[in-house]
Amino acid sequence: MVQTDATTQPTTTTGTWPARTAGGLVVLLGLANTVLGLLAMATDIILLSPGAAGGLLVIGLATIALGVMVLRGSRAAATAALTVFAILLVLQLGDAASGGTGADGAVGRSLVLLVVVLALAWGRRSVASR
Repeated sequence: MVQTDATTQPTTTTGTWPARTAGGLVVLLGLANTVLGLLAMATDIILLSPGAAGGLLVIGLATIALGVMVLRGSRAAATAALTVFAILLVLQLGDAASGGTGADGAVGRSLVLLVVVLALAWGRRSVASR
């Protein structure tokens, strides 16, 4: 999408490639949550309560929307996504350190969250420097 500024020069409304990469990762995570929520609702492959499956579906759709906004170069969306995923990373690391439930898969989840947080931080920095 192209807009014109006050001097009638075309300006792009898409983000830089780090922001597009970060937005793509967030969209990918949102798609995974949405698919898992739909699978939990429609089949017995994933055993979740109806409320949990619906929550997973709604969170997945919200994450997709946030990722699309990051893709388009929104600094506010990148900041919001960075905040949410950084909090999730801290909670995941705390759960893993205390040996809480699901600590056996904590390393994989922590690595995914770390990659997303680093990509979002880089993407937000590139959006802020334009």
